[in-house]
Amino acid sequence: MKIVNINKLKDILLSKFKLNREKSNKIVKTHKKVEKALKDIEENRNYAWDLDIENRNRDNLDHEALFYRGNVITFKELFEKRDQVAKSLKQAGVEKNDKIAICMSNTPEFIYCLMAISKVGAEATIFGESFDKKYIEKILEGCTDKVFFATDNKYEKIKNFLQNKNIKHKVIASLADSLPNGIDPYYELDRDFYDFSNKVPKLKKEDRGIDSFQDFIDFGKSYVEETREAVSLDDDFLRSFTSGSTRKGLPKQIVHPHRSLITMARFHDTDLSGLPAMNDVRMLAHIPTYSNTDVITSISDPLSQGCSAALEPIYDINFHNRSLVINKPNAIPSTTSFLVHSAKTFEKEFPTEKMEQAYIVIAVGEPTSKGEERLINKWLKDVKAGTKRVPFPLSPVTLSLGGGDCEHGGIYFTLFHALRQKVSLSKETYGLTPFKCVEEAILDEDGNHITDGSVGRLVAIGPTTMKRYDGNEEATNKFFIEDANGKVYGDTKAWASKNKKGNTIMHGRMGSEFHLSTGEEIAPYVISEAIQEDYLNILSCEVINVQTPDGEEIPIAHIELQPDAKDYMPEVLMNAKEKLNSLLPQELSEKVTFRLHNLEAEFKVTGSGKRSLNALEEEGLTEKCFIPSRIDGEIYFVNYKPNSIDNKKKLVLS
Repeated sequence: MKIVNINKLKDILLSKFKLNREKSNKIVKTHKKVEKALKDIEENRNYAWDLDIENRNRDNLDHEALFYRGNVITFKELFEKRDQVAKSLKQAGVEKNDKIAICMSNTPEFIYCLMAISKVGAEATIFGESFDKKYIEKILEGCTDKVFFATDNKYEKIKNFLQNKNIKHKVIASLADSLPNGIDPYYELDRDFYDFSNKVPKLKKEDRGIDSFQDFIDFGKSYVEETREAVSLDDDFLRSFTSGSTRKGLPKQIVHPHRSLITMARFHDTDLSGLPAMNDVRMLAHIPTYSNTDVITSISDPLSQGCSAALEPIYDINFHNRSLVINKPNAIPSTTSFLVHSAKTFEKEFPTEKMEQAYIVIAVGEPTSKGEERLINKWLKDVKAGTKRVPFPLSPVTLSLGGGDCEHGGIYFTLFHALRQKVSLSKETYGLTPFKCVEEAILDEDGNHITDGSVGRLVAIGPTTMKRYDGNEEATNKFFIEDANGKVYGDTKAWASKNKKGNTIMHGRMGSEFHLSTGEEIAPYVISEAIQEDYLNILSCEVINVQTPDGEEIPIAHIELQPDAKDYMPEVLMNAKEKLNSLLPQELSEKVTFRLHNLEAEFKVTGSGKRSLNALEEEGLTEKCFIPSRIDGEIYFVNYKPNSIDNKKKLVLS
């Protein structure tokens, strides 16, 4: 496979001998430290995830563990609630390895259930209410009928799926259960999105088989036997789901053992991560619970560090600003799409609100372009992000990047990325640094390791890699691939390269390459990266391969301009087109078509909050698409309006 690589690496100015010697010594020390940590996990932490959280916080019981709409819940209260739910699970007959279905929002009750399931040695299968109906039924069939957990906001959307299920305990927690004194103190901010009144009494009248969360707690009060089951690191625990970007409503089910969560927690410790201690950090937990990004990154990781999770049950791109105001988190792991939306709208919606407490803002789940990074960093500066911790006149905080996928867990974390940080001597972009427990590689089409900076397939393996896609052996076999030497890795299905520092440069998703008559294949990222180099004018660009009815492949570059674009819009687009004409083979460059987006017509997002490629593909080639052309010094565009004789119009600002 021939790949067009537009990132030409420059010669590094340091001598290779000095660089290699220092790098070699560092690698040996790091390797020994990693080996020691992994051995410690194997020998001293061979138990359930919730016990690891408890052991880490035995001297931290009065510290805030959960924050929910103004209600502060300590670690002591968290463990007490876990124990109460565990007793009820045992009273209900739950046994080790039972799979328990969960459809809940980010509430304290969700955490209590998750930790109790861990304690009794069962397995949590967390799904979303927006999944395909038949898929939900299949998920429920694979779980025990002893107990089912949901929150009232989600149960109302799936209750019809459970009518024919003989589930003994349908436990419905209300989003109102843990409100301070049962009252939503943020009613004015919440009311346009959700009414936090308790829906469970009404649901109980409709179905006598429903227990409120308190009913279920009361049910287990008489249980007096031991609730903790002997659990090993490799026992299955978390069944989460992919983002569903490839199959709408049918995301793959991922199985992670206790080892994944415990290992990721250990490698967040200061001695291994090199990061400062997360003292008194409140991390926003708002990503859907069926994503292990939420469970591992937003919940498990902060709890393991003695910090707290700010539980946000409303997940909507238009609510993100309000969530930041309500929860006032120090750490904000949000998708790039959510952060970009806030960067465009936060100050309009809350003109007097500042974010001095927010000093770790992390883009997760999807790539971040230079233009997006620039806009987010400008917003963070404007709202004085981080100045409560580091009181400089200008905000010291820049965007951080968290990389990985549901299959691998976390792979990368780069603190304060600072617009693709430049390394002073090499002048290269900084790239992404993997967690020390992760082994990654860039492979060519024959499985050979690429070491010259060329683009190839990114693969990774580590103790946080999933065990399998549950019930999908074919997909599992495709995920685990061997390199030319027979070493097994997990496929990320992404194009990537390495810079001279050895860090990873992510390019784009595999699978939508353009096929030329020469046999060459060109990935969409080649087009989008070229366009996004003009980051002062271009905010976002997503390139889609759309096939016409006769099989012709058309590259559609979906573009959103910077809100403060420096240049005249037609000139920006024409410059992008002319750049592509010089970069790409003519048979492809002449077909590149543009489609503009703006704040009123933003990129649609999936249920997981990531940019929806499916939506762009389904839109296809429409009259909103055009090709810029410069004729006699004037810029025109040719659109694709069907059956139009005169489809050439002057491109002007609307």
